[in-house]
Amino acid sequence: MASKQSVSTQPSASDLQVSRVNTELSWQPMLDVPMTTTVQLSRADVIKPLPFSAEHLVPGASGNRMMPPTFIKLVCETFTIRGVGRLNKGPRFLRSLWLCFVLIMTVGLCLTISLLVKDYLLYDVTVNLHVKLDATSEFPAITVCHHQPFSHRAYRDWRNGVGISPRVFTQKIRERAHQHLLKNEVGFAEQIQANLGINFYYQHLDYQEALNYGHDTSIFLSCMRRTGKYKQIEGNCTLLDGFHIRRFNHHTYFNCYTFDPSSKQDGEDTDVLSLVVGMGPRPDDEQAFITDIFEMARGLR
Repeated sequence: MASKQSVSTQPSASDLQVSRVNTELSWQPMLDVPMTTTVQLSRADVIKPLPFSAEHLVPGASGNRMMPPTFIKLVCETFTIRGVGRLNKGPRFLRSLWLCFVLIMTVGLCLTISLLVKDYLLYDVTVNLHVKLDATSEFPAITVCHHQPFSHRAYRDWRNGVGISPRVFTQKIRERAHQHLLKNEVGFAEQIQANLGINFYYQHLDYQEALNYGHDTSIFLSCMRRTGKYKQIEGNCTLLDGFHIRRFNHHTYFNCYTFDPSSKQDGEDTDVLSLVVGMGPRPDDEQAFITDIFEMARGLR
């Protein structure tokens, strides 16, 4: 038993030789095949470059053009809008959420801009109105409008019951507004109250009544014109040389008067033109108009 175990555990020289040969033969193909394959792949890379991806090529096209998915990918990677860059990255579920977010924000942006534009167009645009007269005035031309638009003749007629005064007119309008309030017609009442004023009163007068209620040329107590060393002073301004007076009716000031040069030469020769305007009889002086007279002056050009 001992001799058999010693023989079986110790290999002979022939067995070692066969094992060495088999090992060399088994390793020889493994060394040759990778070398041959590597050389062939490197030659293919040099002769024919591979495209980026098979989906980048359009079948039947002369050149290599980008497909729409590639263009969308480029857009997603280029845009800096929040959420667009994430449409090309991450799981499909997260990309779907980002796509919904981008679409909702885009629609919201468009709606917001449209509402802003709509609200902007609803606002009234401020326009500086300029009353252009029928005839142009040569320089220097002076337009005088009395801040107390009603003449002494108008107050006399109203005291005698002729015509309707602004105070009576306002009372009737307020009574009409009160009737609408009792009927719960708030809109009509607010509209009536908003129209109260001299302009609204002027619209309900005949043209001849508006002329009669306004001032005449008697408000000009004195006028003086200086041309060089020559001075002309007149108590009746209609007699002033080189100028003529033109009247026009205004919706706020009623009768206004413009002193126009008779000719261009008369206007150029005039150095000074002075006017003294009366305020009317003292009983007709009202505090509201007196304040405006001493604080404002319009019509001097």
